[in-house]
Amino acid sequence: MVADNEKTGKCPICGNSCIEAHFKECVLYNCVKCGKYKMNDFGNEPKLTEHHKLVLRHFYSVIPQGDPRRYSIIIDNDNIDKFVESIDYPKNLVEKVDNVLSYFVNQTKTYGQFIVIQNKDILSNKLFCFSTDEFDKIIHYLITQKYLTMATRVMSDPESYAVTMEGLKYYQEYEKRVSINKNKSKQCFVAMWFNENSEQKNIDLTCRMSIQLQSNLLLNMKTDLLLSKLITWSTATT
Repeated sequence: MVADNEKTGKCPICGNSCIEAHFKECVLYNCVKCGKYKMNDFGNEPKLTEHHKLVLRHFYSVIPQGDPRRYSIIIDNDNIDKFVESIDYPKNLVEKVDNVLSYFVNQTKTYGQFIVIQNKDILSNKLFCFSTDEFDKIIHYLITQKYLTMATRVMSDPESYAVTMEGLKYYQEYEKRVSINKNKSKQCFVAMWFNENSEQKNIDLTCRMSIQLQSNLLLNMKTDLLLSKLITWSTATT
């Protein structure tokens, strides 16, 4: 397919330089940072919020250039909210902090291994940080909580961090809570609908309500734990 015209423009997601290939039904953007993706630009272009941009920056920074999801959807103002919500991302600050720690845990092969940050800008996008400044603050918080430790370096060396025993313990407790929640959910949904009688429907409804309550309880416990630490740390540093 040949474009009607091409020009150099500005990526609507990250603001970097890009090539805009204009077709009859859409514009194919080829950004130096986000790669290729399609958007409507003919009266129904998406009105991107900062939240949209954050999630899309992450999404397009982690999927391969040849991934069909880059080309199978033309993002417009009608589908942008649904498309963004279909992407898995941290929904709050607590989940974002956990996400950063999870990255270092999953990258670690041996205890005490320092994980080098080659490109902080790209990594902060992948971990859903609004900026490298927010990424630095989360790293600083994880260090003050003794979940991460920073390698000694000279100015020319890239930053590198290692997961501590405390960080590993916190992550294991978090994973255990998530696992328990998933197992309880699976057990409740086993063969609930044997017939159409009202008693069976009530059992199914009760089970679903129980699952929601368990999920909310675990989320509140986790949120309270980390928020209390964030508040304590913030008070200590002011």
